[in-house]
Amino acid sequence: MKFYSTETEILEVPYLDSCVCNKCGDTYTKNKIKDVTSVNAKFVDYGTMYENQIWNFDMCANCLVEIIKTFKYIPTGFMEDYTEASYIKDKQKVFDNWKVTGEWEPYLGYEYEELIGLFDGWYHTAEFINELIEKYYPDKERL
Repeated sequence: MKFYSTETEILEVPYLDSCVCNKCGDTYTKNKIKDVTSVNAKFVDYGTMYENQIWNFDMCANCLVEIIKTFKYIPTGFMEDYTEASYIKDKQKVFDNWKVTGEWEPYLGYEYEELIGLFDGWYHTAEFINELIEKYYPDKERL
């Protein structure tokens, strides 16, 4: 037979109070911490200046986007976490346009007939397709 007793323990739990962007130096607290991401860079090739180094730093969304806009090629996974990502015909073209305009246009590059062909009545409603036609082919007939 076993007999148990209890003890009270005080456990200190650390939580993130604030975060500072390594690029701009802005401090983010409480609800704004979600606007900061941790970046990890690993150098695994031997014989390089940064051999076996791992860099960790925090960067706010604005600074990260500012840096990504300097990239020549679209990073893997960039803007792919939403439904329309599967409809992008030319990711590099959409990325290059975004760097200039700040607008992510997944249907950029679609021919008029291709836009009409997207109509499914559920996700690509007539109203949605008509908005795309108005944007890219304003002189063409609507659904």
